[in-house]
Amino acid sequence: MIIIKNKKYLISVIFFIFVILNYIFYLIWINKFSYAQDFNGNLVISNLTFAFGDLINNIIYKNEYYFQHGYDGTNINYFLGRLPFIPLFLSIILKYISTNYLYVLLIKNILLFFIFFLTLIKTFKNNYILLIGFGVLIYNPHNLFTTLSLIPEEGYLAYLLISLFLLMNKINSTKDIYFISVLLLIIYLTKASMAYMSYSLAIYLIFRLKNKFRLLYFLTPIIFILIGYASWAAFGYSKTNKIISPLSISTMSGSTLIVSSNKDFRKLYHLITPDPLEKKMWIKHKEGLYINNNPKDEFEINEYFINESKKYILNNKIEFIKLAFLKAHVIFTNLKKDAQVFPSEGYNTIRYSNITNKIILFISVFLIIKNIINRKFRDDDMLFLIIF
Repeated sequence: MIIIKNKKYLISVIFFIFVILNYIFYLIWINKFSYAQDFNGNLVISNLTFAFGDLINNIIYKNEYYFQHGYDGTNINYFLGRLPFIPLFLSIILKYISTNYLYVLLIKNILLFFIFFLTLIKTFKNNYILLIGFGVLIYNPHNLFTTLSLIPEEGYLAYLLISLFLLMNKINSTKDIYFISVLLLIIYLTKASMAYMSYSLAIYLIFRLKNKFRLLYFLTPIIFILIGYASWAAFGYSKTNKIISPLSISTMSGSTLIVSSNKDFRKLYHLITPDPLEKKMWIKHKEGLYINNNPKDEFEINEYFINESKKYILNNKIEFIKLAFLKAHVIFTNLKKDAQVFPSEGYNTIRYSNITNKIILFISVFLIIKNIINRKFRDDDMLFLIIF
């Protein structure tokens, strides 16, 4: 057995292995997902899913931040439908660096991994178990597939969240605080569902840092988040004359929520992708999306779908409870592939990478509960509880 005593050398070996795995995966990716590139190897922007393609095209060619979304003749301009980090990040690469699909993948993943790499070097000294755990998580085939992708948001959050939690494990200087604040801001502006977690962590850091750092520094994370919200809300106001709520920072949340607020959702979830239900719900509620034959704006449609979802939940409480238990099963005990196109290869089969995911999840929960029972509750435990 080879024992590597030099920690810096070991880090370099890990980095080298990661880069090699990256290249191997890129080759598999290109061969399997050729729809994302043309015959010359350039990225076909319009093929990027979840409206990111249309949004990025408008940024690059029209210098406008919006996309159109809707079904059955109803097309709505969305200015606040997708948070800005990913569209702007990819637009800069595509406009000023390269449109080659492989190069875009390389730039995106090398930049984000470099952040993770710097964080790993800082926290490696006393976190051998943590390193092994994150290594298993990252190199899990399904997680690797998600991490390296351009779309959806999880391809960015995988790097950013791991870096954030590793860095929060040990905060020694004001530089650490600024680094954490920047990471929190990027996470906040990447996916709307991260807003509550970002607020929670920023508030948690106030209490954790207030006895060690001056007022300006322990308030820095929450200040960064508030600046991010204010900038996003100001942009939205300039386009729509309406202010987005800090509790729901995307106007697509209602359209997403209505997908799971109908009886057809539980028949599909979790094995079959429920994405087609969005079109069905837009068509079903088409009359409610208009006022005097004029389509509502993105704020009004978002509010309408949220209200309709609430009505469904209140009128179908038993169905909602069953779905809650099903979602708990998917999080904690499900081993099968999820969100497959039906019929498709591998439908209703086990995803073996889920086994390691569930093991790590249960170990984490067990350690938290054990420490609480033994009254060895530390800041780290609070951090993990916030994560869950």
